Amino acid sequence: MLRHSSTRFLSMAAAVFCLLVLFVTDMSFAQGESSGKRVLVGFKGEKGRQIAQQRRNIVSNYGGKVHHSFHIIPAVSARLSEKALARLKEHPQVAYIEDDVIMRAEAQTTPWGINKIDAPTAWGTSRGAGVHVAILDTGIDYDHPDLDDNIDGGVYFVGLINDGSTNPLHWDDVRGHGTHCAGTVAAEDNTIGVVGVAPEARLHAVKVLNDSGSGSTSDVVQGIEWCVDNNIDIASMSFGGSSTASLQSACNAANSAGVLLVSSAGNGYGGPVGYPAAYNSVIAVSATDSSDVIAGLSSTGPQVELAAPGVNVISTVPGGTYASKQGTSMACPHVSGVAALVMAAGIADVRTQLRITAVDLGAPGKDNYYGYGRVDAAAAVEDPGFDLSGLVYMPQDAPDLGYSVEEGDLVYFNSFDFVQSLNTATGGWSIHMPTDWVYFDWPFYYELVPGTPGILWFAIPPAGGIGVYHFSTSQWEVLPQIIPW
Repeated sequence: MLRHSSTRFLSMAAAVFCLLVLFVTDMSFAQGESSGKRVLVGFKGEKGRQIAQQRRNIVSNYGGKVHHSFHIIPAVSARLSEKALARLKEHPQVAYIEDDVIMRAEAQTTPWGINKIDAPTAWGTSRGAGVHVAILDTGIDYDHPDLDDNIDGGVYFVGLINDGSTNPLHWDDVRGHGTHCAGTVAAEDNTIGVVGVAPEARLHAVKVLNDSGSGSTSDVVQGIEWCVDNNIDIASMSFGGSSTASLQSACNAANSAGVLLVSSAGNGYGGPVGYPAAYNSVIAVSATDSSDVIAGLSSTGPQVELAAPGVNVISTVPGGTYASKQGTSMACPHVSGVAALVMAAGIADVRTQLRITAVDLGAPGKDNYYGYGRVDAAAAVEDPGFDLSGLVYMPQDAPDLGYSVEEGDLVYFNSFDFVQSLNTATGGWSIHMPTDWVYFDWPFYYELVPGTPGILWFAIPPAGGIGVYHFSTSQWEVLPQIIPW
């Protein structure tokens, strides 16, 4: 009896000891996960899935708690102690270590827009069918009656727990910011509530912001990477923050992969355009009111490319209801929706089409408040009659390649930084640098007017003469300044 009791006591003691060990281990793990600094570690060399695993191992070997190793950019997001960071910086393959900065939703609680950009007229040509738009935000209310038939699923990238989950309960929206943006892009045309700019586009919820409306750069980069991997057409990003090398690289990689990136300029009037909107690979959108005047909350600057309604915008919110919000966050999905209409219409160069069909506001031509102008859905879905898919954008210091304009060439003037010509017979592009006077191998020449960007069509008289397409009026003008050689 005594022997049996002793054995039982020892067994119970062993069980308690094991529980204590497990408890201490759990506590140690929890402390390790929350301790240290969250950073993005950039590596030298190429990108790719196999190398991504190798880089994960390097960071882990230095005591890092790895969140994600990216394959579209050579970087790893992780949490490391200051001591480990100091040692990792010395690794020969490490290019940089930067803070995993926080991104915040660009919205203020506070309706119209669809009619202003003339979307209903565009629906006779395109309704966005077949175009996949990712809403990188706080999620989407997956069972909202005005959105549910257009949602193709979602993914969760906020933090470590449930990272990469496609369970709707995880990417569901609590805050309402992402649901509001989704409704502006593609709320259903179903006789209830509101209708979006592209009511037949397919929506994807990419939750990269938490229920408070903020998220880390690494979560955003992971969301952009998911867009590339899943053949998303348009990534709508209504948030902003500081620039990081990792975020810029991810945006460049996505743009090169064919994802059209659209982002809100920011809600600091008079202040600079935020990131990712300010990158060249992203369309930066400012906000306007119902009178086509720049909103008093909109950030402005040379990076602004387009403007769209962003004041008192009514759209969907969680719980199957609707609300009015304002901010450049609300302007961004208007442009994303029009881009979906243009893609579904079969127009190849969506970005250029949005530019040349925008309604010019403010000072003539591109400016810091409205960019090329307020987006116009009805004009944007019309076939331009020529293919600008080979157009590239070059810096002002591009080399002087000389002029070789030929009969049947379409010449594009980009604010007179440079000139490109498209030979409509061969489909080939040539790049030229502008001067005060342009001489052609034909029996006429034309004096350029600085500050008047346009598209010129050249043909030997009397076949058609010379004309300029004005962005401000969306009209062609036949020019009389044709002087015999």
